[in-house]
Amino acid sequence: MRVQVLVTGSAGFLGSELCAELLRRNHRPIAGWHHRKPSTEPPIQEIRCDVISLADVTEAVGRADAVIHAAYLPGGCGTDRVNVDGSLLVAEQSALRGKRLIHISTDAVFAGRSQPYAEADPASPLPGYTYGEQKAAAETGVAAILASATIVRTSLMYGRRGISPIEQQLIRGARSDPPMRHFADEFRRPVHVRDVAASVVALLGVDAPPMIHLAGPELLSRYEIALRLAPVLGIPKSLILRGSAEEQQLRRPRVIDLASSLAEQLIDFRPQPLPAG
Repeated sequence: MRVQVLVTGSAGFLGSELCAELLRRNHRPIAGWHHRKPSTEPPIQEIRCDVISLADVTEAVGRADAVIHAAYLPGGCGTDRVNVDGSLLVAEQSALRGKRLIHISTDAVFAGRSQPYAEADPASPLPGYTYGEQKAAAETGVAAILASATIVRTSLMYGRRGISPIEQQLIRGARSDPPMRHFADEFRRPVHVRDVAASVVALLGVDAPPMIHLAGPELLSRYEIALRLAPVLGIPKSLILRGSAEEQQLRRPRVIDLASSLAEQLIDFRPQPLPAG
């Protein structure tokens, strides 16, 4: 069935891929944007949607059959208005209008541990890690407002040759003097953005659970990730330097291992590995 789907944050890395995937699946995306308009081919329906504006969100949600909330800001001072308040406003308007909601979250809602995290594990962000605390608060609020919502936790996303935040960081880091150091003691499961987008859209067509994880097939350090992506970006491996988050005394989660077995069973989630490097 063809569905009209509002995508908030449609100009972002994941949001733009979600719009493209909806088109590939013969759905009708509505690209919700705020600071900048999305660049989509072919052109699609757009609507201004500042997620902290009641008027914007009310109008945008009212046009759609379903909502994928992908808008966010990197953690920092004042970003809670978008990451928390905006998420709750989108959930409230979706609930009032009986809309299906998929809320995009992150592995940063966990403090980190050596064992994998399953969907049943409650959010437990590292105290003082602002972004993780905001996204955890958003998860709690969305679930309380709209019990039928599906919350999707994902990990570091890459893809589309240098467009992703992690790849942009690699490019800037290689150009800096001295080159940036990449942590060998911080681990994630990197996942290709198209695999995430395809799986999120697939969830629209199934009886999805309240929580699902979409992470890559390999648990890798940020240093290993950088080494694997460097050739794809044309960066000499000599410019990928090994570093340590512990040595720099950074307050960040060290190991976040998202288990995606539920998605494998429900929607045959089979994400591609990082390039071999």
